[in-house]
Amino acid sequence: MSRIYIATIIAIVGISAILGSIMFSQAQAPPDPSDRYGWLETMSSPEINAWIAAANNKTEDYLKSFAEYDRLLNSEKARLERASNDPSSRLPVARNFGDNMIEIQSGGGHVGGLMRFTPWEGFLAGTGPWTPLLDFDELSKKEGKRWLPGANYNLGEGNSWLVSLPPDHRQCLVYLSPGGSDASIAKEMDSQRPNEFVSNGFVLPEARSSAVWIDRDHLLLGTDFGPGTLSPFKTPLSVRQWRRGTPLSEAAVVLSAEPGQLAVLVRAIADRRERHFLIERHLDFFKRESWHWLPGEKPARLPLSSDHVVVGLFEGQILIWLQSDLKIGERTFPSLDFHGQLFA
Repeated sequence: MSRIYIATIIAIVGISAILGSIMFSQAQAPPDPSDRYGWLETMSSPEINAWIAAANNKTEDYLKSFAEYDRLLNSEKARLERASNDPSSRLPVARNFGDNMIEIQSGGGHVGGLMRFTPWEGFLAGTGPWTPLLDFDELSKKEGKRWLPGANYNLGEGNSWLVSLPPDHRQCLVYLSPGGSDASIAKEMDSQRPNEFVSNGFVLPEARSSAVWIDRDHLLLGTDFGPGTLSPFKTPLSVRQWRRGTPLSEAAVVLSAEPGQLAVLVRAIADRRERHFLIERHLDFFKRESWHWLPGEKPARLPLSSDHVVVGLFEGQILIWLQSDLKIGERTFPSLDFHGQLFA
């Protein structure tokens, strides 16, 4: 693969909420002592629960003062009850899975969720057929522990519940949340063998992990590698290459955070022709360094500002969301407005 490059302006798009907030939506910073509300940032305490209850009561009393309150409340309760009992009444939330679409089906007897996939044509026609991959209720019953769909923090290819290896997408890392925790473990599965984990396959520890497949026997990942490898936000401080059959502790460091940085995360971007690995060192919640990595080589930092966000690949060109002007040689490409600009 050749180094990816930058070419021409394409369109305007606003995606800061997606690429700026999801990554740390579950992260928890140490409270700022100068912030009068900083004490509310701790995970949980009786004082916080009491404050929330009081705030909720105040809000509820205000809403009840409107004449339409009871009608609207009962209408919403009925709608939610219908959606819970009849999955067909809900808008589908499915994501790309190679030549298929994959979703978590809930309701209809699947309390914890059923991960399943269907060809694009069947999804668009609403006819299926659906192939089950993992029944979380059955897994919970089998192991005597409540498991729910977990989250992968790569934000690039794939979706939050699993990462798969193209082009056939048979090899998957499926994320499992113990009891609904925001930290997940991940286990390897074969998409053609439902409800069965690969014997001696890859297993990631419970953490806010970021991982992509390099090939059948290697992962590029950030996770909890042991003491000192996580930030105060419990996010990874290094991305490493892990070879099948070796201890996680022996994974080779590819890129580490500098002092004071929040996280180092990995993702892959791809189109129909090629696939590239990106490593992002996050300076704070919204600013990052973007690095391009090829197996066997050192990461190369992309010539982007910290508020430029790589969003994908199209016809061999990298797509970048501009929150500030981008200068290439003698040309300057403006960000235009608050929403930014998509650039290729």
